[in-house]
Amino acid sequence: MTKKFWFVLSAAVLLVAPIAQATTSISYFQQIDPAVATHIDATDYSAAGLNIGQDGYLFFNFGATTPNTNSPVGQDAANTLPSWLSVDFDPNSPDYSFGDDLGAEAFSEGGNTPWNFLTLPDGTNGLSGALVDPQAANNSNNAIKNIGVVGNPPPAFWLHVVADNTNGQYSSMNRIRAREDVSGLDVNLRNLTFNGIADVYSYYYEGVAVGDILKLQLNSGVAGVNASIGGIMVDAVPEPSSIALLGLALGFGLLRRR
Repeated sequence: MTKKFWFVLSAAVLLVAPIAQATTSISYFQQIDPAVATHIDATDYSAAGLNIGQDGYLFFNFGATTPNTNSPVGQDAANTLPSWLSVDFDPNSPDYSFGDDLGAEAFSEGGNTPWNFLTLPDGTNGLSGALVDPQAANNSNNAIKNIGVVGNPPPAFWLHVVADNTNGQYSSMNRIRAREDVSGLDVNLRNLTFNGIADVYSYYYEGVAVGDILKLQLNSGVAGVNASIGGIMVDAVPEPSSIALLGLALGFGLLRRR
């Protein structure tokens, strides 16, 4: 066989060989292709739009018809997160999922007509709301502090974070930091640009296990300005492989072709 043949054969093996499932990792593919991990000014997540979040979502204070603020985080929450993610909306519970106990609990807000209308992954349309963290005003704080991994998690998944949906209010411009507590891993995005139209930041988790805890840290970067997100979405990746990762560089190719 010629050297050229062996080179082509080796390249093919590298493409189809599964990535070894080892320790937990979090990745953000902005450095490969900005269009993959960040969707700027994107408000439609259904099959007719980005086609993401097909395995579940959580949007805060969604579809409220009258303005409200300082509301419980679970009020009007549109929640279809998968069974392997555990979310606790009770602020009196030791497993409460939102906001560190630093004197000002996280709250939800909605019903503000200047905020973005969104189309959720299942096609539901409505006025977006927000998870607001007062402790993230020019300070780094876990607006989501405890989403537990339970049951039978997939080998890998995408966590999509929706931000900048509040028409310039509560912008987390200094930091959006996805974290995994048990392994101490994180991916930290800094100095973001917001224009009041929703953006989606997508993080790729691999190797999470039962007992792991997902967190999301925010920071507005401006004194007196709270930080917020509109919601999160999840897409499971049952068989992560080099081909799957190649598809990511093509713009969520595998997720969109399911």
